[in-house]
Formats: sequence, structure tokens, C-alpha cells
Amino acid sequence: MLNVENLSFSYGGVQALTEVTMNVPTGEMVCIMGRNGVGKTTLVRNIMGLLSLSFGSVTLDEVEISALPPHRRVRQGMAYVPQGRQIFPRLTVEENLRTGLASRGDEILPDVFEYFPVLDEMRGRMGGDLSGGQQQQLAIARALVTKPRLLILDEPTEGIQPNIIQRIGEVLSMLSKEQGMTILIVEQYLDFVKEFSDRFVLMNRGRVVASDVIDQLSEELIEEYLHV
Repeated sequence: MLNVENLSFSYGGVQALTEVTMNVPTGEMVCIMGRNGVGKTTLVRNIMGLLSLSFGSVTLDEVEISALPPHRRVRQGMAYVPQGRQIFPRLTVEENLRTGLASRGDEILPDVFEYFPVLDEMRGRMGGDLSGGQQQQLAIARALVTKPRLLILDEPTEGIQPNIIQRIGEVLSMLSKEQGMTILIVEQYLDFVKEFSDRFVLMNRGRVVASDVIDQLSEELIEEYLHV
């Protein structure tokens, strides 16, 4: 579904990404991994159009989208859950979800509340009053109301309690395997990656250094590119 070809990006004179090439097959969960500062978030922000690539291309379903702004990419079927959640603290849970419908005009699908029942119980509560794990579920649900074909998440398990991490993994796995949704996820939590991902992409110093099915994520690769 998603193809990134020779993508390069610089922050001023600092080269952040160098000739990144990556393929994300339809209906699979692909995890981008690497130590802090290797360019993972910069890569997904380029894919979403929040940053403008310096060179290369991003293609969705064989249509190049490199020049499209973020809202046009959403209309093409992409959705993004940023690192740090970025929900609206002074809007209710339901109002937060409705912000995801701004470009569609639809109603909130009941499926969202089936995935994360706690949000149904807290529809009228302010987003800022939720726990970190509840806010993360809200951020994912807000992305899902746009009915994406490609869901991109940046560090969704960061600072979240284990039972909610497991629930998030189960929901993402179900969306991928049962509904055919394609999922690209930046993640550091190795156990989560091994349990739920189909493929991995390892980055180092702004480049892809390895990519394969998850069973090929060897201890040697983990030691060289993930351990601090």
C-alpha cells in the first residue's frame, strides 16, 4: 500500500534522513525501530506531509502523494496518531472524537467504542481529566473515526500501563488481520513489536539498515541497533 523511495530530509544544514526506502504491504503491521534520534518520527512526519521531503517520493496505492498537504492525505485514507497523543484537554471525549470528523461530516461509528469501551463511559469527561492510557486510547480512536486504510502511530505505548498496552496491541492486530487495515507504527517496546507486528524496519543515523518479517529480528540486530 505504502511505498517510500529514496526519501531524504534535512533540518537546515542537518541531514536527518538519507535515501530511506521502505515498503508497507496492505493489511500488515510494520514497525519502525531504532534508538532515540535516528529519524523515526521525522520519517513518519514526512510520510504524513507534516514535513516536506527534500528528495524522493511517497506513494500510496501507486499514487504519488509527495506534494499533498496533510489534510489531503487524510482524504486519501491516511490517519496519524502523534507521539505524546496531542488530544484537546478542554474538549470532552466526544468532542475530541468529532474533531476527527471535520472533513467527513459523518457520525462517530459505534465500533470505536467497542474497541475502547472506557471512552463510551467517559464521553462527557474532559480530555485533560483522563489518565495517560485513556488519552492514548482517545488519540487512536480519533484517528479511527476518519475510517483510514493506513494508520500511522508514533510511540503509542510510551508511558502507558501494561494492561492498556495489551489492549492497544489487540485492537491494532484485529484491525489489521480482520479488517485489512495497514498499520505503520514507530515503537521501542520490543515485546509489543514481537507479539503484534508482521514486519520490522530498523533505522540508524537516518538510514534504513535492515527490514524483514518479524521472525528475522535477530538478537544480533537487537544488540547492534536497539540496545543502549
